[in-house]
Amino acid sequence: MNIVQLVKLFARPQVQRKKLSVEQTQLKYPEYSDEIKNFEDYINKKDGIDAFYADQAVKEKRFYSFPNPVEFEGFCRACNSNSVFTAIWDIKLNDIYGEKCPVWRERLKCTNCRLTGRMRLSAHELLELASSYEAPQIYMTEQTTPLFRFIKKNQPRTTGSEYLAEDKTPGSFNIFGTRHEDVTALSFAENRFDILASFEVLEHVPDYKTALAEFFRVLKPGGKLVATFPFRKDIESTIVRATRDENGEITHLLEPEYHGDPIKNSGILCYYHFGWDIISEMSKVGFSNIRFKVRMSIDHGYMGAGFGIFLAEK
Repeated sequence: MNIVQLVKLFARPQVQRKKLSVEQTQLKYPEYSDEIKNFEDYINKKDGIDAFYADQAVKEKRFYSFPNPVEFEGFCRACNSNSVFTAIWDIKLNDIYGEKCPVWRERLKCTNCRLTGRMRLSAHELLELASSYEAPQIYMTEQTTPLFRFIKKNQPRTTGSEYLAEDKTPGSFNIFGTRHEDVTALSFAENRFDILASFEVLEHVPDYKTALAEFFRVLKPGGKLVATFPFRKDIESTIVRATRDENGEITHLLEPEYHGDPIKNSGILCYYHFGWDIISEMSKVGFSNIRFKVRMSIDHGYMGAGFGIFLAEK
C-alpha cells in the first residue's frame, strides 16, 4: 500500500452539509415579524409585540441558567442551515424576570457561520434583498468584520470600507488593503450601488444627517438601504449623548458611552440613541418606504426584545 492509499484510508471523510430552506425545517416555536412605519404605528402594535415577547420570554428561560453553557438547536437564516446556537456569559443582562440572561443580540452565535444574533439578522435581511437582483452592487460601511467577510463570500460584488483616520483620503487604502471612507463624504459616484448596508455606524457619526444624504446619493434609483443602530422604540425623539463642533471639540451631554471598534481597541464614542424621528430624517434626504422591521424567533436565534432593522428605498 503506497502513501496515497494510506492517506485515503485514514483521512476523515468530508461530510457535505445539505442546505435546507426554511420551508424544509420543522419550526418548534412561533415567529413574530412585522414592519412598523412610525411611532403612531408602533403604539398601535405595541400590545401585540409586548404580548408575543412575554410569551417568548417564558420559553427562552428553558435555554439558560447562569452560569451554565447556553446551547440549543435551531435554523440559521443567515447561512441557511440547521445549526446549534451558543452564547457566552462575558456580558450579562437581566431578563424581564430580573434574572441574568445572555446578551442575545451580540453574544448568541451560530456554530456554522459564527455570526452573532445582530449579524445574522443583518445578513438575513441583506441577502434577502440581494436575492431580487442578478448580481447586485453592494456597499457596506465596514470591511474588517466577520459580517462583511460573510456577505462578500455570498455576494462577490460587495465593497466595504472603514473609517481609518481623519488625515486619510476617502477611497484610499492602507497596507492591509482596507479602504478608507468617511460616510459624510463618500468617494463613490452617485447612483453607484443597488444596496447600501450600514450596521452600527450612524450612532458614531456626529453629522449623521449628512451621512444619510450620502447614502441616498450613491444608491441607484430604486436602490435599497438596510441599517441598524441603537434604537429606542419607546421614544419619538433621538437622544443626543454628545456633540462635536467644527473644531473637533466634543461636549458630553450624558455619561460617555463607547462601543467596540474593529479598528481601535479603545472603542468608539456613541453620539446618539435614535428615536422614531430618524424616519423623518431619512425622508428629508429623499428615502421612501421607510420602515422598521421587527423579528422575534427562538428557532432562528432572534432572542430577546431587541431584534429589528431599518429598511428604505431611493
